[in-house]
Amino acid sequence: MKPVRILTVLLVCLALVAPGAAMAKKKKKKARVAGTQHGIGAGGVPALRDMLLGRIGDLDATVLALEERIAELEMRLDEVEDLAIDDDLDGFSENQGDCDDTQPAVFPGAVEDPANLIDDDCDGLVDEVDAPPAP
Repeated sequence: MKPVRILTVLLVCLALVAPGAAMAKKKKKKARVAGTQHGIGAGGVPALRDMLLGRIGDLDATVLALEERIAELEMRLDEVEDLAIDDDLDGFSENQGDCDDTQPAVFPGAVEDPANLIDDDCDGLVDEVDAPPAP
């Protein structure tokens, strides 16, 4: 178990037991009721132990599920951040259509250089030559 998970479980256990301990002090002054032991309830310490172990197991499963979800969200956040950054400072990021964000001369709407074997204007065509205007 990770130290953070152990601390969390211990804090939860203390929160569950502390109210019972306070009640136990009050009940010591009163006559003991059959089946009740120091305010812990019917079944006594073994029942409390079993209940806590069950809750610890539930908490452990919940913590694991949350850790998996956090890891998934961190990966998605990294992907979104990567897409939103204009790495080559040409005014366009990948999520704005820049097909090569490492080349500042390549961006949507750039002038196509017909001899460089690169899709300069990010239209999916490499070195296309515009047809001459109709007469």
